[in-house]
Amino acid sequence: RTRDHELVVFHDHNLLRMCQVDRELSDFTLRELRSLRLKGSDESIPTLAEVLSLVHGQVPLLIEIKTASDVMAIARSVDALLRQYSGPYMIESFDARALLWFRMHHRQVRRGQLAYGIPRNGPYPRTLLNRLLSTLLTDILSRPDFIAFDVRTSSAISLRFLRLFRPWMVAWTVKTQKEIDDHRKDFDLFIFESFPAR
Repeated sequence: RTRDHELVVFHDHNLLRMCQVDRELSDFTLRELRSLRLKGSDESIPTLAEVLSLVHGQVPLLIEIKTASDVMAIARSVDALLRQYSGPYMIESFDARALLWFRMHHRQVRRGQLAYGIPRNGPYPRTLLNRLLSTLLTDILSRPDFIAFDVRTSSAISLRFLRLFRPWMVAWTVKTQKEIDDHRKDFDLFIFESFPAR
């Protein structure tokens, strides 16, 4: 969310990787963000309303709500936009509070808990929040409809335990056909990026 509370579609909290500006996105107003360009292209960061208008129900959407201090307010704003949208969508987040908001206020929306294991030499720091996420203890609050787990940490004990209950399991982020083949028995769906067309 921008400094003036506009919802935008952007992966990172910081603008450095995509816009070559080493500042937080939330420091900028929407008008200020409009002056930045993505990876040297002519494109700028779109608002969620613009993306919804562009997609216009043609394909299903999986919308991730990023963790933030005001994540409940963001969830409320996202929901307000989506209630005017006629296409199919689901919500996912690492932050159980966002999923809890939808559970309390718009229960019909399918919710997914993003999670990962924390191997000793893995990609994630061993913070308290990451430990809670990796053991899926936050699910007590969020009661997700599906679990979306990092395919790189799919051997985590918490995930092996979850498979006993057979929730709807989704793997992220898959980048090769081999990863799909290796994990086809473990997951129901795959979220992919940079995937080469056959």
